[in-house]
This record gives sequence, C-alpha cells and structure tokens, in this order.
Amino acid sequence: MASGRSGPEASQFASIVLFALPREAVPLRKTIEAGRHGSGVSIAVSGIGAANSRLAAERLLRGAGTQPVQLVIAGFAGALTPAIAPGDVMVATRVMCVTGGPELLPDNRLMEAASWAPTQQAAHRGALISAPVVLTSKDEKQRLHASSDADAVDMESYAAACAAVDGGVPWLCVRAITDRCDENLPIDFNRLGPAASSPSAVGRFAAVRPRSWPGLVLLGRNSSRAARSLAVAIHALLIHLQAAE
Repeated sequence: MASGRSGPEASQFASIVLFALPREAVPLRKTIEAGRHGSGVSIAVSGIGAANSRLAAERLLRGAGTQPVQLVIAGFAGALTPAIAPGDVMVATRVMCVTGGPELLPDNRLMEAASWAPTQQAAHRGALISAPVVLTSKDEKQRLHASSDADAVDMESYAAACAAVDGGVPWLCVRAITDRCDENLPIDFNRLGPAASSPSAVGRFAAVRPRSWPGLVLLGRNSSRAARSLAVAIHALLIHLQAAE
C-alpha cells in the first residue's frame, strides 16, 4: 500500500480541494466566498474521468511551487453498500482502482482531522474504488462490491491520489453519495461521454426518454443534497485544520 507522505507542520500547508464537476463545488465555493473560510484554500475542477483528474492534480501541485500543499479530493460517488445513503458523506480509508494498481492510503494527519471535524451530515469511513465508467445498474454495483469489498465508487479519486503520492503530497478523499447501491441510474451517462457533465446535454438526451424523467429529478435532488453535504463536511475539515495551526 502507498500513501502520501506527511512532512511539514499543518500550519505550513495550503489546501487544494479538487472536484470533478462544477456543480459539486458550488456550495463550498459560496461558503468560502462568503468569507466564512478561505485563507490558504484553492478550489479547482478537473472534469470527468481519471485522465482529467490526474492532469489537473499534477498541474495544481506543480503550480504550488515550493509552498507545501495538501490535496482534498472531493465530489460525488455511488453507494456500493446499503449502509450508505444519498446525501451521506464518506471519508475514504483506502482508495483502489478497478483496472489495477496498489491500494492508496490517505495521510494520517488529515484522517485524524476529518475525524475531529464536526458535521451535521451522516459521515462514514470506508473503502472507495475508482472505475473507468459510470456504473449505471444495481447489478454492476453489486458485482463490484462483491469483488472489491469497496463501500462506494467514483471515477476520479484514484488518479488524483496517485498524483499526490507521486508528488509526496498529503491527501484525503471525501465523497458524498448520490445514488443507492440497489437502484439503477435513470439514463446511461456513459453514452454522453464528456457531455455528461453538462446539464443541458443531459436534458436533451432525456427529452426523448420520458421514462427517465422521474429518476432524473430524484438524482438531481440527491446530487444537490450531496453537494451541500460536501460543503459542510469539507468546510468543517478546513476550519479544524486552520484551528490546528
């Protein structure tokens, strides 16, 4: 197993919070812009998928220069176990990849900070696995849970964590759940490719598929709830890290 190394004291670190989608970042960005916390914090969006996530993480870490940074990998995930529900937050105790590679372990100091940071959301700790595609069916989720024992699935975390490990940067992964393990997604987002990140593109795709509308409305509500959960949890984490300085 590999992990990002811990180096300087917490007070020396600037925090980078990396999301995949703009809508995942909106509530936290608003919180920071409102002045409730923002010192030493950068929010970035990578785009969908492992390649975008790794490139964005590498660019951000290079851009920090000699300033010590810590990377918080954040965004949505799908549940692989019934213990985790939409709107819940999960801090990853380990991150795996469907296509192979060593398990990655987050920074111990950041994990400890996450355990002390208060949050109003249901918070879990568990194993996260990154897949190359969106898992759209409950059968796919059940098979992946059975083969990996992971608790949640996303697409980007492993790639971003690899960039952090390679750069010797402390990292933590915080995800919020948008869909249950026992439900199918209303459409196959993989058919949209990169356009899956565009609400207008999703709307056009769904316009001729009226059976998908109720599920999309529910997913939209769950996604908004998940984004708010992320903002609460990560804001609490950042405040705790700042208080430790």
